[in-house]
Amino acid sequence: MWSAIVKNGDSAGGPFRCPKCHTLLKPTEYYGIGNFLVSLLISVLVFLALGVRGVDLLYDVLLAVVPIIFFSANFFKYLIPPKTELYVPKTTDASLRLRD
Repeated sequence: MWSAIVKNGDSAGGPFRCPKCHTLLKPTEYYGIGNFLVSLLISVLVFLALGVRGVDLLYDVLLAVVPIIFFSANFFKYLIPPKTELYVPKTTDASLRLRD
């Protein structure tokens, strides 16, 4: 199912429609946090393996974590598809209109 969503060009950051039932879904909030933590861990391990220590490690990790987050966000969605939940819009309207 996730590959069909990715092929449609829907973003992993916001709501998207299920290809089968067209219900609005969204990835869980923890998917982005997990992606960030894995990206941070990868950048720290790479620079530690290269022998960078101390304050230089902090500066290098801060510079490298942004491109690593970009690549991991684009590739992890194929390797580890996010779990989904129903998207509930923040509105005062009584109807949810999930299948517009």
